[in-house]
Amino acid sequence: RYNRPKRLSIDGKYLYAMTDQKYLAKLLIDANKKTITMDNPAIASGLWDHSHISANGYGVYFVKNSRPYFLAKSGNKEVLAYGNFRQIEALDDRTGYVYMNQNEVFKAELKTNGVVSKKLGEVRPEFTVRRGGKDNIGANAVILSDRDGFYCFGQAIESRSVGRGVYYDKNNKLVASYGPSYNNSAPTQDKGYIGMLGDVVVTDRYVLMCDKGKALVNLYDKKSGRCHGALTFSEVGGPNTTYISMATIERNKVLVVAGNPNNKQKLDRLWIMEL
Repeated sequence: RYNRPKRLSIDGKYLYAMTDQKYLAKLLIDANKKTITMDNPAIASGLWDHSHISANGYGVYFVKNSRPYFLAKSGNKEVLAYGNFRQIEALDDRTGYVYMNQNEVFKAELKTNGVVSKKLGEVRPEFTVRRGGKDNIGANAVILSDRDGFYCFGQAIESRSVGRGVYYDKNNKLVASYGPSYNNSAPTQDKGYIGMLGDVVVTDRYVLMCDKGKALVNLYDKKSGRCHGALTFSEVGGPNTTYISMATIERNKVLVVAGNPNNKQKLDRLWIMEL
Protein backbone atom coordinates (compact mmCIF):
# COMPACT_ATOMS: atom_id res chain seq x y z
CA ARG A 1 0.00 0.00 0.00
CA TYR A 2 2.95 2.31 -0.54
CA ASN A 3 2.90 2.74 -4.33
CA ARG A 4 6.19 0.87 -4.70
CA PRO A 5 7.07 -0.60 -8.10
CA LYS A 6 6.78 -4.21 -9.22
CA ARG A 7 4.85 -5.64 -6.30
CA LEU A 8 2.92 -7.77 -8.83
CA SER A 9 3.91 -10.15 -11.64
CA ILE A 10 1.80 -12.42 -13.85
CA ASP A 11 2.78 -15.55 -15.74
CA GLY A 12 -0.04 -17.55 -17.32
CA LYS A 13 -2.71 -18.32 -14.73
CA TYR A 14 -0.57 -17.34 -11.75
CA LEU A 15 -0.30 -13.93 -10.09
CA TYR A 16 2.51 -13.31 -7.61
CA ALA A 17 2.21 -10.40 -5.18
CA MET A 18 4.29 -8.95 -2.35
CA THR A 19 2.11 -8.13 0.65
CA ASP A 20 2.54 -5.37 3.23
CA GLN A 21 3.87 -8.00 5.63
CA LYS A 22 6.71 -8.77 3.15
CA TYR A 23 5.25 -12.15 2.28
CA LEU A 24 5.19 -13.45 -1.28
CA ALA A 25 1.65 -14.56 -2.11
CA LYS A 26 0.61 -16.80 -4.98
CA LEU A 27 -2.83 -16.33 -6.55
CA LEU A 28 -4.75 -18.17 -9.24
CA ILE A 29 -6.39 -16.34 -12.14
CA ASP A 30 -9.51 -17.71 -13.85
CA ALA A 31 -9.76 -15.69 -17.06
CA ASN A 32 -13.17 -17.09 -18.01
CA LYS A 33 -14.80 -16.21 -14.71
CA LYS A 34 -12.66 -13.06 -14.29
CA THR A 35 -11.78 -14.08 -10.75
CA ILE A 36 -8.54 -14.16 -8.76
CA THR A 37 -8.36 -16.47 -5.74
CA MET A 38 -5.62 -17.06 -3.18
CA ASP A 39 -3.54 -20.18 -3.84
CA ASN A 40 -1.00 -19.61 -1.07
CA PRO A 41 -0.74 -16.42 1.04
CA ALA A 42 2.88 -17.01 2.08
CA ILE A 43 5.05 -19.08 -0.26
CA ALA A 44 8.03 -16.98 0.94
CA SER A 45 8.61 -14.52 3.79
CA GLY A 46 11.04 -11.81 4.81
CA LEU A 47 11.27 -10.15 1.40
CA TRP A 48 13.27 -6.95 1.02
CA ASP A 49 10.97 -3.95 1.32
CA HIS A 50 11.92 -2.79 -2.20
CA SER A 51 11.97 -6.24 -3.78
CA HIS A 52 10.73 -6.47 -7.36
CA ILE A 53 8.65 -9.52 -8.24
CA SER A 54 9.29 -11.14 -11.64
CA ALA A 55 7.71 -14.42 -12.77
CA ASN A 56 8.33 -16.74 -15.72
CA GLY A 57 7.06 -20.17 -16.71
CA TYR A 58 9.21 -21.95 -14.12
CA GLY A 59 8.61 -19.78 -11.06
CA VAL A 60 9.24 -16.35 -9.56
CA TYR A 61 12.21 -14.10 -8.66
CA PHE A 62 12.34 -11.88 -5.56
CA VAL A 63 14.93 -10.37 -3.19
CA LYS A 64 15.52 -11.19 0.47
CA ASN A 65 18.63 -10.90 2.66
CA SER A 66 20.06 -8.58 -0.03
CA ARG A 67 20.19 -11.42 -2.56
CA PRO A 68 17.98 -12.51 -5.48
CA TYR A 69 16.11 -15.76 -4.90
CA PHE A 70 13.99 -18.00 -7.11
CA LEU A 71 11.09 -20.20 -6.10
CA ALA A 72 9.92 -22.87 -8.54
CA LYS A 73 6.24 -22.90 -9.44
CA SER A 74 5.71 -26.38 -8.01
CA GLY A 75 8.24 -26.24 -5.16
CA ASN A 76 8.72 -24.76 -1.70
CA LYS A 77 12.53 -24.45 -1.53
CA GLU A 78 14.04 -21.07 -2.35
CA VAL A 79 17.15 -21.12 -4.55
CA LEU A 80 19.81 -18.39 -4.56
CA ALA A 81 19.71 -17.17 -8.16
CA TYR A 82 22.87 -15.05 -8.09
CA GLY A 83 25.57 -14.44 -5.50
CA ASN A 84 25.46 -10.66 -5.08
CA PHE A 85 22.89 -7.97 -4.33
CA ARG A 86 20.82 -7.35 -7.48
CA GLN A 87 17.33 -7.66 -8.98
CA ILE A 88 16.47 -10.13 -11.75
CA GLU A 89 13.86 -9.40 -14.42
CA ALA A 90 12.70 -12.50 -16.35
CA LEU A 91 12.26 -11.84 -20.07
CA ASP A 92 11.08 -15.41 -20.70
CA ASP A 93 11.76 -18.88 -19.32
CA ARG A 94 15.44 -18.98 -20.35
CA THR A 95 16.64 -15.36 -20.50
CA GLY A 96 16.43 -12.30 -18.30
CA TYR A 97 18.05 -9.05 -17.21
CA VAL A 98 20.18 -8.60 -14.10
CA TYR A 99 20.41 -5.23 -12.34
CA MET A 100 23.86 -4.74 -10.82
CA ASN A 101 25.15 -2.77 -7.83
CA GLN A 102 26.55 0.05 -9.96
CA ASN A 103 23.27 0.42 -11.87
CA GLU A 104 24.47 -1.38 -14.96
CA VAL A 105 22.30 -4.10 -16.48
CA PHE A 106 23.35 -7.22 -18.34
CA LYS A 107 21.35 -9.86 -20.16
CA ALA A 108 21.68 -13.37 -18.77
CA GLU A 109 20.88 -16.98 -19.52
CA LEU A 110 18.63 -18.57 -16.89
CA LYS A 111 18.49 -22.22 -15.97
CA THR A 112 15.16 -23.95 -15.47
CA ASN A 113 15.86 -23.94 -11.72
CA GLY A 114 16.13 -20.12 -11.82
CA VAL A 115 19.90 -19.82 -11.41
CA VAL A 116 21.79 -17.37 -13.64
CA SER A 117 24.08 -19.58 -15.72
CA LYS A 118 26.03 -17.00 -17.74
CA LYS A 119 26.12 -13.39 -18.90
CA LEU A 120 25.00 -12.65 -22.46
CA GLY A 121 26.24 -9.05 -22.68
CA GLU A 122 25.80 -5.60 -21.18
CA VAL A 123 22.66 -3.70 -22.17
CA ARG A 124 23.05 -0.64 -19.95
CA PRO A 125 26.40 0.73 -18.70
CA GLU A 126 27.09 1.73 -15.10
CA PHE A 127 26.25 5.22 -13.90
CA THR A 128 29.77 6.66 -14.22
CA VAL A 129 29.63 5.92 -17.97
CA ARG A 130 26.07 7.27 -18.36
CA ARG A 131 26.65 10.40 -16.27
CA GLY A 132 25.59 13.54 -18.15
CA GLY A 133 23.67 11.61 -20.81
CA LYS A 134 19.97 11.06 -21.41
CA ASP A 135 19.90 8.07 -19.05
CA ASN A 136 20.72 9.80 -15.77
CA ILE A 137 18.62 7.52 -13.57
CA GLY A 138 20.44 6.82 -10.33
CA ALA A 139 20.34 4.00 -7.80
CA ASN A 140 17.37 1.77 -6.89
CA ALA A 141 16.09 1.62 -10.45
CA VAL A 142 13.18 -0.51 -11.61
CA ILE A 143 13.78 -2.73 -14.64
CA LEU A 144 11.17 -4.15 -17.04
CA SER A 145 11.44 -5.96 -20.36
CA ASP A 146 9.40 -7.28 -23.25
CA ARG A 147 9.92 -8.51 -26.81
CA ASP A 148 10.78 -4.96 -27.94
CA GLY A 149 13.63 -4.39 -25.50
CA PHE A 150 14.57 -3.29 -22.01
CA TYR A 151 13.24 -0.47 -19.78
CA CYS A 152 14.58 1.26 -16.71
CA PHE A 153 12.68 3.60 -14.35
CA GLY A 154 13.67 5.61 -11.30
CA GLN A 155 14.62 9.05 -10.03
CA ALA A 156 16.88 10.99 -12.40
CA ILE A 157 19.74 12.95 -10.89
CA GLU A 158 19.36 16.56 -12.08
CA SER A 159 19.17 19.91 -10.33
CA ARG A 160 16.14 18.34 -8.72
CA SER A 161 15.14 14.67 -8.38
CA VAL A 162 12.79 13.79 -11.25
CA GLY A 163 10.90 10.58 -12.06
CA ARG A 164 12.15 9.24 -15.35
CA GLY A 165 12.03 6.19 -17.61
CA VAL A 166 14.25 5.08 -20.51
CA TYR A 167 13.84 2.50 -23.28
CA TYR A 168 16.64 0.49 -24.93
CA ASP A 169 15.73 -1.45 -28.07
CA LYS A 170 16.81 -5.03 -28.88
CA ASN A 171 20.14 -3.67 -30.17
CA ASN A 172 20.76 -2.05 -26.76
CA LYS A 173 20.33 1.44 -28.23
CA LEU A 174 18.70 4.13 -26.08
CA VAL A 175 15.76 5.27 -28.23
CA ALA A 176 13.21 6.92 -25.92
CA SER A 177 12.79 8.52 -22.52
CA TYR A 178 9.66 9.12 -20.44
CA GLY A 179 9.09 12.19 -18.29
CA PRO A 180 10.51 15.70 -18.88
CA SER A 181 13.09 17.50 -16.76
CA TYR A 182 12.07 19.93 -14.04
CA ASN A 183 11.75 23.49 -15.33
CA ASN A 184 12.71 25.78 -12.46
CA SER A 185 11.57 28.97 -14.22
CA ALA A 186 8.16 27.72 -15.40
CA PRO A 187 4.96 28.31 -13.37
CA THR A 188 3.81 24.79 -14.28
CA GLN A 189 5.73 21.72 -15.42
CA ASP A 190 5.49 20.11 -18.87
CA LYS A 191 2.90 17.40 -19.47
CA GLY A 192 4.14 14.05 -18.24
CA TYR A 193 6.44 15.45 -15.54
CA ILE A 194 6.93 12.93 -12.70
CA GLY A 195 7.89 14.26 -9.29
CA MET A 196 8.03 11.01 -7.30
CA LEU A 197 7.91 7.70 -9.17
CA GLY A 198 5.52 5.02 -7.97
CA ASP A 199 4.62 1.84 -9.85
CA VAL A 200 5.29 1.41 -13.58
CA VAL A 201 4.12 -1.00 -16.27
CA VAL A 202 4.82 -1.55 -19.99
CA THR A 203 2.26 -2.80 -22.54
CA ASP A 204 2.46 -3.38 -26.30
CA ARG A 205 1.93 0.32 -27.06
CA TYR A 206 2.22 2.26 -23.82
CA VAL A 207 4.22 2.96 -20.70
CA LEU A 208 2.29 3.84 -17.53
CA MET A 209 4.13 5.65 -14.73
CA CYS A 210 2.56 6.56 -11.39
CA ASP A 211 3.43 9.86 -9.74
CA LYS A 212 2.71 8.93 -6.13
CA GLY A 213 3.29 12.49 -4.95
CA LYS A 214 0.48 13.86 -7.11
CA ALA A 215 -1.60 10.62 -7.20
CA LEU A 216 -1.56 10.50 -11.02
CA VAL A 217 -1.03 7.76 -13.61
CA ASN A 218 0.78 9.17 -16.66
CA LEU A 219 0.43 7.49 -20.07
CA TYR A 220 3.29 7.59 -22.61
CA ASP A 221 3.78 6.20 -26.10
CA LYS A 222 6.25 3.34 -25.68
CA LYS A 223 8.31 3.93 -28.81
CA SER A 224 8.44 7.76 -28.90
CA GLY A 225 8.08 8.74 -25.23
CA ARG A 226 5.27 11.21 -26.05
CA CYS A 227 2.92 11.80 -23.11
CA HIS A 228 -0.78 11.29 -23.84
CA GLY A 229 -1.97 12.74 -20.54
CA ALA A 230 -2.73 11.53 -17.04
CA LEU A 231 -5.54 10.11 -14.91
CA THR A 232 -5.98 10.49 -11.18
CA PHE A 233 -5.62 7.47 -8.89
CA SER A 234 -9.35 7.66 -8.22
CA GLU A 235 -10.15 7.60 -11.95
CA VAL A 236 -8.00 4.48 -12.40
CA GLY A 237 -8.64 2.64 -9.13
CA GLY A 238 -12.00 3.89 -7.93
CA PRO A 239 -13.12 6.52 -5.38
CA ASN A 240 -10.62 7.60 -2.68
CA THR A 241 -7.77 5.49 -4.07
CA THR A 242 -4.41 6.38 -2.51
CA TYR A 243 -2.25 3.46 -3.71
CA ILE A 244 -1.97 1.59 -7.01
CA SER A 245 -0.01 -1.47 -8.14
CA MET A 246 -0.08 -2.73 -11.73
CA ALA A 247 0.91 -5.73 -13.87
CA THR A 248 0.57 -6.36 -17.60
CA ILE A 249 -1.91 -9.11 -18.38
CA GLU A 250 -1.51 -9.26 -22.18
CA ARG A 251 -1.03 -6.81 -25.04
CA ASN A 252 -2.61 -3.56 -23.76
CA LYS A 253 -4.53 -4.95 -20.78
CA VAL A 254 -3.32 -4.07 -17.29
CA LEU A 255 -4.32 -5.47 -13.90
CA VAL A 256 -4.77 -2.65 -11.37
CA VAL A 257 -4.75 -3.30 -7.62
CA ALA A 258 -5.98 -0.22 -5.78
CA GLY A 259 -7.24 0.90 -2.40
CA ASN A 260 -6.93 3.14 0.61
CA PRO A 261 -5.29 2.07 3.91
CA ASN A 262 -7.93 4.02 5.81
CA ASN A 263 -10.66 1.82 4.38
CA LYS A 264 -12.36 0.07 7.32
CA GLN A 265 -12.49 -3.27 5.51
CA LYS A 266 -8.78 -3.10 4.51
CA LEU A 267 -9.58 -4.61 1.11
CA ASP A 268 -7.86 -4.08 -2.21
CA ARG A 269 -9.92 -3.43 -5.35
CA LEU A 270 -8.93 -5.19 -8.57
CA TRP A 271 -9.62 -3.77 -12.02
CA ILE A 272 -8.75 -4.67 -15.59
CA MET A 273 -7.78 -1.58 -17.58
CA GLU A 274 -7.75 -1.92 -21.36
CA LEU A 275 -5.86 0.81 -23.24
